Amino acid sequence: MGEKREIISGSKLCELIIDVLKLLDQRLVSHSLRVSYLLCGMLLTKGGYTNRQLADYALLGVLHDIGAFRVNPGEDILSVEMEKPLEHSVYGSLFLRRFSSLEERSKIILYSHLDYQTLQRMDFPEVNIANYLNAAGRFDLFRKALGEKYGVSKLYVYEGSKYSSETLALLDEAIKKYGIIEKFEKDSHKAELYRILGNVTLTEEEVEKYLELLLYTTGFRDDNNVIDTVTSVCISMEIAEQLGCLSPEETENLYYGTLFHDIGMVSVPASLLNQDRIPTNQEMALMVRHVEETERMLKDRVSPEVFSIAVSHHERLDGSGFPRRLSEKDLNLPQRILQVAEGVTELLSRRPNRRQRNKKEVTAFVTREIAQGRLDERCGGVFLEHYNAIMQKVNNRSEEVLSNFWMLQQQYKGLLGTLKKQS
Repeated sequence: MGEKREIISGSKLCELIIDVLKLLDQRLVSHSLRVSYLLCGMLLTKGGYTNRQLADYALLGVLHDIGAFRVNPGEDILSVEMEKPLEHSVYGSLFLRRFSSLEERSKIILYSHLDYQTLQRMDFPEVNIANYLNAAGRFDLFRKALGEKYGVSKLYVYEGSKYSSETLALLDEAIKKYGIIEKFEKDSHKAELYRILGNVTLTEEEVEKYLELLLYTTGFRDDNNVIDTVTSVCISMEIAEQLGCLSPEETENLYYGTLFHDIGMVSVPASLLNQDRIPTNQEMALMVRHVEETERMLKDRVSPEVFSIAVSHHERLDGSGFPRRLSEKDLNLPQRILQVAEGVTELLSRRPNRRQRNKKEVTAFVTREIAQGRLDERCGGVFLEHYNAIMQKVNNRSEEVLSNFWMLQQQYKGLLGTLKKQS
């Protein structure tokens, strides 16, 4: 038996998640990267942590404000942190608990905006990390808002109430010891942080969980992005199964290629996707660039086979597709399968400016595209032959995704209400 190949490493997956979040809100990601670096500095100053532990906490720092992308999209960061920090802390902790391998440490996010005095009453072994994260976040926000005159000394007025003595001492020492402010000013902290994240090692099961996190993160801007990706994955895998001629490796490549293929759609403003009119030529050109974003984010992070499948989903056999105008001789079977799945998904997508197509219209489209030499006859034929069974699986999976969203919202409202009563 050969060694199982790696589709994407833990560190590359971390980088990919960060890139997706940047497209959602660059300011918030920049803040999170600085906070993560401050946290790492504090932990290094304290000592006793392995490289793997440090990497895990670094990733936690990067994701500590992930709830704000959903709960407070586009809002002023300082206002959010000062006036309603609990909302995104609750959502972020629930999100990480469900969609990452940080289930236990998600409590750090939940408690990261609580005062030290309150944390002392919590039965949680990592309350100190929550307090470190709180101080790092508060320091970065105020220093960014007030400038270089704002130093750690300003936080000492809260010693014993909001922050422990240890927390403030570690923050103060780490900033001096590692020259953190200077690194922020030179923007050199990012490279060091990525080196720390390079020690993130994930099991196959953990990778799957983070891929689910990535999938649902693309829905922060528009829930339809998640449903569309799920639809394409279901259709691709069902066509592959019915064809029965792909090797296990090719099937795996197809799965990941389909999962990643529309990740660049996060770069398209939701207002453009959900407007109730047909896009202009200029707007269409902006939407088409999502393929370039997908290429940029996946290049050198996933295997070449997965990459080639993901970035060719809009190509067509007759050379009329984009972005490279590839033709039949250039396209392998997994690429052709995804092209059928993508074409069908576009017809099934729920958007204000177009209605969802019915079975007659979808099958007529696929039949016409095959006849015109744009879609593969074998792949399209299998889809047409097994339409009902395939669409039933699509509907079941879509309902599951929507149920996950609904459950998360219900948990969020319940936990937020409970914590507000206790505070």
